[in-house]
Amino acid sequence: MLKKLILENFMAHGRTEIELGEGLTVLSGPNNAGKSAVVEALRCLATNPTPRHYIRHGAKEARVTAVLEDDVRLTWVRREKYALYEIVRPGQEEPETFAKLGKSGVPEEVAALLRLEPVEVEGPERFIDVHIGNQREPIFLLNKSPSVLASLLASSSEAAHLLAMQQALAARVRESKTREKSVLSRMAGLDAGLAAFTPLPELALRVEEAEAMHRALSVRLSAVPGLARLCASLRGLAARRGEGQGRQKALAGLEAPPAPAQVRPLAALVAARLRLDAARGEARERSGALAGLLRPPELSDTAGVRRALAELARLRGARGKAAVRSRELAELAAPPVLADAAGAARSGAELRRLAARRARLAARMEALAGLGEPPAPAVLAPLAERAAGLSRARAAVARAAAACQRAAAAEKACEARVREALATAGDCPLCGHRLDAATFLGRFGEVSGPAGKNGGGER
Repeated sequence: MLKKLILENFMAHGRTEIELGEGLTVLSGPNNAGKSAVVEALRCLATNPTPRHYIRHGAKEARVTAVLEDDVRLTWVRREKYALYEIVRPGQEEPETFAKLGKSGVPEEVAALLRLEPVEVEGPERFIDVHIGNQREPIFLLNKSPSVLASLLASSSEAAHLLAMQQALAARVRESKTREKSVLSRMAGLDAGLAAFTPLPELALRVEEAEAMHRALSVRLSAVPGLARLCASLRGLAARRGEGQGRQKALAGLEAPPAPAQVRPLAALVAARLRLDAARGEARERSGALAGLLRPPELSDTAGVRRALAELARLRGARGKAAVRSRELAELAAPPVLADAAGAARSGAELRRLAARRARLAARMEALAGLGEPPAPAVLAPLAERAAGLSRARAAVARAAAACQRAAAAEKACEARVREALATAGDCPLCGHRLDAATFLGRFGEVSGPAGKNGGGER
């Protein structure tokens, strides 16, 4: 059994909740109020029709939710291109969704919950809806052909119940007609009773006229105190008029007074005299107050003072900027002392020259080491000369070896001086990086090569 029906964006309904009672639930209202939409919502929930006109104008989807007696919520959702069903059972957080239903497809789970499926019969009309009626058709099955009735009765295993339902429906129709007659008779009696109240509009009009007269009289009565005061004032004016007339009669025998002289020029002269006296007194007071004062000093040239003030303001601004700059530079470290780069460059050049000379001597010694023994001379004189030359060459080689050793010693001493100078300098004054002796000497030509065949270990 349905407990509640909820319509959201369905035809004319934005959101409507209908609580269904245990017995009969009647929907009443004027035309175009949405009564038929409720029936169509039930039909959509049970049959899943194809049309899209059920979606409210401006909305993206229409929803029809039925709350069953066991608190199961069954929702039919119609969107622009498809429809789906959602089932939420008690205790579930996420709904069971049934989509891809095809044209007018109803899942078996939905049909089992609603139990509103139509009856299938043989004939042109394959399905007959025995649950939801059509408001555009008369009472159920009365406009159907005998073949349709026979097909329905033959297809139903509860034909006796259907006949009983038809008989009960006919009895209810007769009862409704009888009730209609009694209601019409009661309405006639009420109309007769209301006829006694026919003069009420005329009486109401007279009451309104009487109320208007009462309001007018109230306005007039509110003006009575003012009229009384006006009458009293008129009586006082009449008494004063009588007194004036009596005084006029008493003065009628007297002569007219002389014409007064023109007093306006005299009044102007008196006023001017008074203003002059006041100005003279004020001048005397000012003269007495200023008598004891000294003469004001002569004004000096203020252009120089203005220039001095401007220069003072500029100096104050410069001092402020210098103070700010001093505070900002106070945290910086002092710049490093520049090392003697010229001496290092000369030492590097000397190292390169000695290294080149050592390389030449090593190559010469390597070339002489591969020579074989000279052949036995046939003539001793040339051999003696060659021996003398060889002795001289050996002496030259010995001198060259000694020079190489001295050059190596000088190179080591120069390297020691360079390392000491770099250690003293610390960081490079140009780039700020740490001065490394190995990197510096390698950059300026220090190469420790393999030992030659003649024992020379440096080149």
